[in-house]
Amino acid sequence: MSCPCCGAPLPATDVVCQYCGHRFDFDLQSWKSIQGASLGDKLQGPECQEDLDHLEIEDEKANHRPIRLGKCKRCLGLFLPIGTLEQLLANTSMTVNSVNRRVLNNLVKANHASESTMRYRPCPSCGTLMHRKLHGKLSGVIVDSCRDHGVWLDAGELRQLMEWTQAGGALLDAEKRATERREQDYRDRQDARARAEQRGSLEAGLMAKRLTRRRPLHQGQSGFLQALVDTLFIDN
Repeated sequence: MSCPCCGAPLPATDVVCQYCGHRFDFDLQSWKSIQGASLGDKLQGPECQEDLDHLEIEDEKANHRPIRLGKCKRCLGLFLPIGTLEQLLANTSMTVNSVNRRVLNNLVKANHASESTMRYRPCPSCGTLMHRKLHGKLSGVIVDSCRDHGVWLDAGELRQLMEWTQAGGALLDAEKRATERREQDYRDRQDARARAEQRGSLEAGLMAKRLTRRRPLHQGQSGFLQALVDTLFIDN
C-alpha cells in the first residue's frame, strides 16, 4: 500500500504517512452513506481541542438503523456515544464463527509497535477525564471511556477493532469471560463451604463449652437418675 500523496510505502497499520505527513481516513470506509447529523450537545476533541463534526452513517448491506458519532476533521479521531461501538462490532460479528489467532496476535504486535505515552484525556461531551481500558482480549486497542457519554477512539482504532471482530476476537473474549465466570463461581462455592465448616466448628466448640460449665448433680439427683436408667435397662 502506498501514500496517494507522495507515493511512499505505507504499512498496513499506519494512518499517517511518515514521509509527507498525510493522514488517511480508514475507519469509515466500510460505510456507504455518511452525512451530517446532530448529537445534541457540542463536542470537543480531547486531542486537538477542536469542535467535532457530527455524522450519521449506515451500512447499506445490513438492515440496521443509522449510527451517529462525532469525528475530528484534523486528527480523524472518533467519539462514539454509549452503545454505539458495541452496535458496530455486533453488526460485524454476525457472520463470524471461528477464531483466527494468528491475525489477533499480529494486531496486538502492530499496536504495541505504535503505542504512545499513556495519558488521560477529557471526555468530548462533559470534559471529565476518561478511563482507559483494553477493549476485549487480544484487540490491542485501549479505548478512552466516559461512563456517562461514550468512548473515544484514535484514528485507525475503529478499523483495528473491526479487524479484531472479523478475526473472531469477540468470540474469544466471550469464551474468556465465560471461563472467568465459572472460575469465580467455583471460588464462591469453595468460600461458602469453608465458611459453613468454620461455622459448624464454632458451634460445636460453644456446645462443648456450655456442657462443661453445667453444675454437677446432687447426690440424691444422681442416685435417682441412676435408678431410672437401671429400671429402663431391666425392663428392656
